[in-house]
Amino acid sequence: MNNSISPPLASGHFNERMYIDAVMSFAKIRNGLNDISRNLIYQLPSAAGPWTFPSGYHLTAYALEHILKRHYAPFDRSVATSKFTIPLLEITALLRQAYQEPAQPIVKVASYERTLDTGRIIGRDQQGQESSIIRVVIDRTGWIKTAYPIPNAIY
Repeated sequence: MNNSISPPLASGHFNERMYIDAVMSFAKIRNGLNDISRNLIYQLPSAAGPWTFPSGYHLTAYALEHILKRHYAPFDRSVATSKFTIPLLEITALLRQAYQEPAQPIVKVASYERTLDTGRIIGRDQQGQESSIIRVVIDRTGWIKTAYPIPNAIY
């Protein structure tokens, strides 16, 4: 199969076979990346035993990458965002603990949040103030999209 993908109508007609091959190739690549993502998450050590989340609550490597790039102080790539100052394994443990909190709808967005007061400093909010509260944003089906410390006054 030719791995280059050109517009289906580039030659003036729709090449159905080429289009189907491209879709099937993309699906195989996506499935392979999803397997790698799932295996990365399963490799995280956990005090509770094998790394699993309750049914209906999911973390992917893609979401974890976002959390690390945007909200993990050692990477400090985003300015004016809240940052975790605790180790990665503590963050992932808090993600799991937050599941026990009720999911609340986020106004004007098709997402939900779980908010947990950890009782200890976990990072800094956008204004640089110490925070003990984690907000976990999930979609309607329970997939974690992001997580970050929020101001203590909000909770």
